[in-house]
Amino acid sequence: MICIFPGLVSSINEPYIINILAKCYKHGYEVCLLNDRLYTNRDNGRGVSFPKNKPFTFVDDYKKILEIIKDQYQGYTFYAIGHSFGANTLARYLGLYANENIFSAAVCVSNPWDFYLGQRYLSKTIDQFLLNSRKKILRQYKHIFKDQKPNYTNYDYDELLQTKNCRELDNKFTSKLLGYRTADEYYKNISSIHYIDQIKIPVLFIQSKDDPILSENTLPIDEVNNNKNLIMIVTNTGGHVGWFEGLFQPKRWYLKPTLEFIDYLEQLN
Repeated sequence: MICIFPGLVSSINEPYIINILAKCYKHGYEVCLLNDRLYTNRDNGRGVSFPKNKPFTFVDDYKKILEIIKDQYQGYTFYAIGHSFGANTLARYLGLYANENIFSAAVCVSNPWDFYLGQRYLSKTIDQFLLNSRKKILRQYKHIFKDQKPNYTNYDYDELLQTKNCRELDNKFTSKLLGYRTADEYYKNISSIHYIDQIKIPVLFIQSKDDPILSENTLPIDEVNNNKNLIMIVTNTGGHVGWFEGLFQPKRWYLKPTLEFIDYLEQLN
């Protein structure tokens, strides 16, 4: 079984999610799509809730879900594919829970790695896209974010809709909801770059030098090379979760090495 970790504000309707699901099915795998409880772009808000009296974390949320999946699918071998924000969360999970994660191998696509440093390189266009996408979710689930606000937070819902960039929104809202004092503290704590040396399973990282989310200078190439379990592919082009090939019917190239990597390790099991 392959567990898919989507990017920020993504959903099952995203083209790249549809593409990876189809590819996994074609290779004979059962697939599970994991959604975080905060910024996933669902069609409705059913099932979305937040703790009333204490913060939550994406990693611990996923850990609990994955333990349930493992219990329900006993005898399965589990793999993971993470995209963008989901790749970062996956890598952090693999490092934090190196001795108890459920996966035999994983692939991380377009991992941002270091959110604190990455803020310096994030283009204004991407920043506004992510901001507007998250505001859309805030409006869509107003009954949750405004009317069911956790007791441990003190954000002003209407003020959130007036924020001018992602950093401001994270400073006033995301960081508080997840138990951090500031956006900087939040960025530093969730960055997977701090857990590279702790990962104990085979992981393939696929990155592009022209990724608008981060600079190639922030790629932790030496750190990855120092962990014998990790491999990193760095291409000159590909953008962010892109890598299209073909002129008339373009397809995503990164799906090839992703499934080749998992297929090879599956044959060894």
